[in-house]
Amino acid sequence: MASLENPVCSWPGCGVGAEYCQINHNQAWSAGGETNIDNLATVCRFHNGRNDDDRGSPRYGYLDRIDGHVQHVPPFRGPPKKNSHPVAQGGAMRIV
Repeated sequence: MASLENPVCSWPGCGVGAEYCQINHNQAWSAGGETNIDNLATVCRFHNGRNDDDRGSPRYGYLDRIDGHVQHVPPFRGPPKKNSHPVAQGGAMRIV
């Protein structure tokens, strides 16, 4: 289900296909994040490693579901961003 919503990595600008990605808990499982579609995102191995699971110690930012879409929240200000890669535009939540 996560790959239908995000056919490529959810990190802005990344085009790694969902079949090569990992499924990330937006709120870390170790911090009580549940394993359900509202808390999951398709993320390539590189960006999954950079995703800030500890939001109290920001470095690269983190993915979160905002207004129904998985978006990247920058580490030190700035608006959240969706992945604008052309393939990401075809995700199930974006075309409805």
